[in-house]
Amino acid sequence: PLLYSNDRLLGVLTLESTYPNTLVRRQIKMVQTLVDLAVIGIQNVNTTERLLREKEIAIRGVMSLSFVHHMNNQIGGLKERALTIKDHSLRISPNDASYQIADIRYQVNKIIEITNNFLLTADLMTQTFREEKQRVHLNTILESSLSNVDLPKSIMCEVILEDLPPVLGGVEQLNFIFTNLILNAVDAMPNGGKLLIKGKVSTEGNDTLVRIDVSDTGIGIKEEHLQKVFDYGFTTKDAKAQNGLGLGLWITRYSIEHLGGLIVVQSQFHEGSIFTVKLPACSPDF
Repeated sequence: PLLYSNDRLLGVLTLESTYPNTLVRRQIKMVQTLVDLAVIGIQNVNTTERLLREKEIAIRGVMSLSFVHHMNNQIGGLKERALTIKDHSLRISPNDASYQIADIRYQVNKIIEITNNFLLTADLMTQTFREEKQRVHLNTILESSLSNVDLPKSIMCEVILEDLPPVLGGVEQLNFIFTNLILNAVDAMPNGGKLLIKGKVSTEGNDTLVRIDVSDTGIGIKEEHLQKVFDYGFTTKDAKAQNGLGLGLWITRYSIEHLGGLIVVQSQFHEGSIFTVKLPACSPDF
């Protein structure tokens, strides 16, 4: 019998032979050892799958909190406008009424936009956890990510990449990571500037890493915000400009860490920012 550590039955392994007494004690002991290793392997797989499910549930919970918070703000504004029209319905001017109705339409469109962003982000996180990892070349990923972004003519783009070794990850997941970093860089340069993407191989101890720097010459990040940019729900955009849930960089960091990598940011306010991603190079044996 294959038993868990708590003696719960996992399965049964049956050995049969047409010849009696053909398995000596040493062979039987070897088979028992292999069975024990098989049980450990199955337990590890089950534990990994359970942890992934728990992480997926946790991250969806955090996203839902942010979603509810944003929806509450928008619905509160909608209610306020509706009450204003009701309270002044007898003496409100046509121009004021038109303004109030236009603002209500804006709030409704904002709710629709936030909802769509939430659903898209939730789908993306599901892909992050379930997408099969494979050998992926970041040169190709960065080319694809750049094609996903409509760069304004006022932004000059330069890409300097070494011949990078592959990393282990999901294509869609990596596309999201770098598309989001490029979009953030573009958003930071409303008046134009330069987007620079550099890729090289680095070594830290015995580890070979693929390093990607995404830098911009935009508005930069205030020093007091540097430690918060990867926090869930954090954004420096005002309510009118904010289109998402403030989860982009949080999900980006989470996805990178899920792949065994890390992301850091350097920035000078009014000078620009550099987001650095480091991912383990894929083992040649994989």
